[in-house]
This record gives sequence, structure tokens and C-alpha cells, in this order.
Amino acid sequence: VLEGTIVSRTGVNDVEGCVNIVLDPLVYKALALMAKRDGNSMSMEARDLIKEDIEDKEDVYWQMVAADRDKTYLDKKSVSHKDIWK
Repeated sequence: VLEGTIVSRTGVNDVEGCVNIVLDPLVYKALALMAKRDGNSMSMEARDLIKEDIEDKEDVYWQMVAADRDKTYLDKKSVSHKDIWK
């Protein structure tokens, strides 16, 4: 095993899946309370919160892309759903 890598119980190298973060005390306490409430470890709770935030940010990004496309949409150049699948 290379120095600095983490090997899980399955023997799979998990170095890419690990992040070490420092939280301020209030965020740490909130995370601990949420993890306890949900029956998760703090790591699992943090992972789930990060995943949710990424999904939210992706949704905002795609809304911005759609808004930009709406600005240049021309009805006369559009193709109907029925015509696309011919």
C-alpha cells in the first residue's frame, strides 16, 4: 500500500473518496445533532449534506442554462416532438 492511502476492509483503495475538513464549533455541533437525529455517523451525515448541496447547485446551473436558451428561442426554428421522432 502506498504511503498516504487508505485501504478499506474490502481492500479497495479509498484515497479518492476521503476528504478531511475542519468545521467551526457551531457547524460541528449542528452536524453532530443532525447525525444523531438521523441515526448516522457524522461522516455519513456530512457526505449526504454535501451530495444534496451539489445536486441543488446543479439544479441552479441547469436553470440558468435553460434561461439562457429561452432568450434565444425562436418559434419558427423549433421542431416539434413528433417531427423529431420520425
